Amino acid sequence: MRRAVLVPVVFSLAPLVGYGTPGPLPLSAQEVDLEGRWTLALELGELPFHGSFKLGVSAGYQANELAWFGLSWQIADRIRRDGSWFNAGSTRLDGLVRSEERVGQRAYLQTRLRPTRWSPYLSVGIVFNDRDTETMLFDDRPRRADGHPSTGALRLTVSRGPGVRPALGVGWAWTSSRGVTAFVEWAGWWLRGAPDPQIDIDADGASEGFRLAVESRLREHFTSSLFNSYHVFQLGVGISR
Repeated sequence: MRRAVLVPVVFSLAPLVGYGTPGPLPLSAQEVDLEGRWTLALELGELPFHGSFKLGVSAGYQANELAWFGLSWQIADRIRRDGSWFNAGSTRLDGLVRSEERVGQRAYLQTRLRPTRWSPYLSVGIVFNDRDTETMLFDDRPRRADGHPSTGALRLTVSRGPGVRPALGVGWAWTSSRGVTAFVEWAGWWLRGAPDPQIDIDADGASEGFRLAVESRLREHFTSSLFNSYHVFQLGVGISR
């Protein structure tokens, strides 16, 4: 219910800005005085697809029209993606029954800086990600990986441990003359890529070659994805006073 209300509100606000169109900004937008405002907002830490949600809250202070300082915190969430999830698909194995991810808490201490009032902003700060774990279950059947055999059911677990990293990203925010604020942002430690994951393969009938082949596939795809780095995504709406 909360997701159904929050997401349409966020996107319905954006067209009111007139961003990217020629001519002067609307009078109501010109009248907004941002300096000295405090902001409190609700946000989503995941796009609301495949059961994801990840509710969060953020608060901050607008020092002037070009600089904002704040803190975001997002709760842990469970997401069932099955075959749609990047890591599950990277195994290239048949017989996937279920793929579920537990996404840990996120926290982000940040500064937003922008060259002009209506431009996108640069986000810099410190991000914390708690442990993320994806579990994949495969049915009972014979299968091969790079020619190496395995029989029976298969359970794969891929985890990224908790961590604190510098973060750098981009976003865009808007505040109406009535104090309604909307924003979208992605920031993370993408300069070094994703960390090396912890991989566990539970399969009594798997040969050593099979285990090594599957682990190599998972590790290669995990470390190549920007979304497996320590990061935060924010899609939010709130009040500014």
